[in-house]
Amino acid sequence: MVHLCQSDYSNYNVFYITGDASNEDDCRKITEFMIKKHGRIDIVVLAAGVSAHGKFGDLQKTEIIKKIMDVNLFGYVNMTKYTLPFLKQTKGQYVVISSISGLIPLPLRTAYCASKFAVKGFFDALYMEESDHISITMYCPGTIVGSNFRNNSLSGKIP
Repeated sequence: MVHLCQSDYSNYNVFYITGDASNEDDCRKITEFMIKKHGRIDIVVLAAGVSAHGKFGDLQKTEIIKKIMDVNLFGYVNMTKYTLPFLKQTKGQYVVISSISGLIPLPLRTAYCASKFAVKGFFDALYMEESDHISITMYCPGTIVGSNFRNNSLSGKIP
């Protein structure tokens, strides 16, 4: 992957690290990597998401809801936990990519809507606590047409 970035942006230093946002230790390692490479953090873009389609009443187990919350909510919470001290130092910014489903409930997406409503609540409360030190921009796009998001949604089995 780095060779693709370097070929397109050869006049920039390109660094990357992979991790699972729902894994708190990975989020700590990602933050440490960025501090080691750059010494500071000015902006954090949060864009994790997984979905499921179907009626809540048809769920056999709530494992899917837990998985959705682990990625969609705790992925953001985990990264925020480790990056917040550094963003406060620079008076930096979180750019939170959420969903219109976190503002307007939609049928057949109960767990997804719940997770995105939770993201909004978390960042609204965080802003109230830290508005003197950081800024938060939340983007809530509608349905993205032409993506594989729906095709890749959880459908009863945890991958």
